[in-house]
Order: sequence, then structure tokens, then C-alpha cells
Amino acid sequence: MWALRVRKSSLIKIFCVIGFLGGVFWRVENHYQFLRLQHLSLEGPSRYLRIADSFLEKTNLRFFPNALFSFMRVTREMERQYPVDVSYRYVPWRSYSLRVEPLAIFTQIYWDDVLWNVSRNGRAWEFSQDDVTSLSPNILRVIWGEGLNPPIALPRIPSEEQRVCSVLAPLDTIERYMQALSKGSLFREIPAFTIQKRGTRFEVLLDFEETVIVLDGDRPELWVRIDQAVQALLKELGSSKKVRLDAVYPDKIIVQELY
Repeated sequence: MWALRVRKSSLIKIFCVIGFLGGVFWRVENHYQFLRLQHLSLEGPSRYLRIADSFLEKTNLRFFPNALFSFMRVTREMERQYPVDVSYRYVPWRSYSLRVEPLAIFTQIYWDDVLWNVSRNGRAWEFSQDDVTSLSPNILRVIWGEGLNPPIALPRIPSEEQRVCSVLAPLDTIERYMQALSKGSLFREIPAFTIQKRGTRFEVLLDFEETVIVLDGDRPELWVRIDQAVQALLKELGSSKKVRLDAVYPDKIIVQELY
């Protein structure tokens, strides 16, 4: 019984000491504010800085050790709702710098009656009139055709809190197609191309005004040579009818009149 009283008395003293030291620490911190965030700088376009500021207002940045977790949360939430890259860095002592950069549009994918802007780092958001000013006239549009898996990972439940989605489309392959098309004097004039899958073979369709050209999607390195052959063939045909040129074969181009 005596030992139990001593143990209880020791615990009470320990709690009292901890409480006293905690009070002293709080008074000192409240006076000198050595755990407060001293400075925060925001960099980026004013439109997105206002948005970042509204997100930061919801967090507890006053307590410096908590700032890191607040920035992680703000970064995650902003990048889900807006087409931006958010980065932050620590600046000694007790300061942070937050940078917001709009995502550059690498290509556009037309899928399921919706036009999506796609960045090179694999994020997508629906096209809107706000994107017109930042859209380069040289951007190639991809039409998502038959036989392909969805190019965008849509949320199960549509929400305003997730307007930016992950891209499932093979961007490396799309970039290879773009580079191959840019090397042809005829093919480079196309504003959009269709990717589709027939059986196990990928095909790329170029729909000009009076000519549809079908290319082998597995061998884009041959497209420059096909570009030259197609131009020669079109001069030879000299037809006003719309034709389909099937150039997926290694040694021939099949011509078919459409109408």
C-alpha cells in the first residue's frame, strides 16, 4: 500500500513538472514566436495565386512545424482541381516559397464526345474557352478511335473536387506519331489524326479533305517514305473523288474510292 502511494505521488510530480515546462515553453514561444512561420512567398500567374491563397487560408500556417503538412495538402487539392503544377521549398529560417505553374498542353484527345487537354506529365482536363489563349496553333489533336481502352482515368463519381484526371493513353507512342508526321511534307499539314485498333494492329488514320490515309501504327519510322509515295500516287490518280489509301502493307498501297 505504501509503495502504491509513493508511485502515485511520483507520477503526480512528473505530470506537474511536465505541465510546468509546457507552460514555460508556451509562454516563451508566445513571446518570441520562434515556431511561427516568418515569411511565405507565392510565385506564378495572379489567377492561380489567388486560388492558392484561398486554399492556404483554410490551413494552419501560423505554426511553422505544421506548414509542411499544410503545403502537402494544398498541393494535392489544387492539382486535383486545377491544371497546375504546385511546388514548394523551405527557405531558412522559418520561411517557405510556393510556386504555381499552369500545365502546358502537349496534345488534345477527343474521346466520348469530350475534348481533353493533355499535359506531357500525364494529366488531363476538359477543354474550355479559358484554354483558347494558351493553346498553341501547332498542337495536334488525337481522335480516340475504335478498339482502344479509355485514354483518361475518370473518377467513379464526378466531382468538382477532381477536375484533373490521370492519363492512361500511351503518351510516348503519341509523341512518336507526332514526330513521324512532322517529318512528312504532306502529313505535317494534318490538324488531327485518329488512333484505332484492328485485331492486334494499331492504325493511324489521316483524314484530309478528299483523301483518307491509313498508316501502320506499329511502324511510324516508315511514314516519311510513305508520305512521298502517297504524294506521287495522288498526282497520278488526279481524281476529284474521295479515296482511301491503305498504306499498312510493307510493299503496296491499296486505293479505294469512297464516293
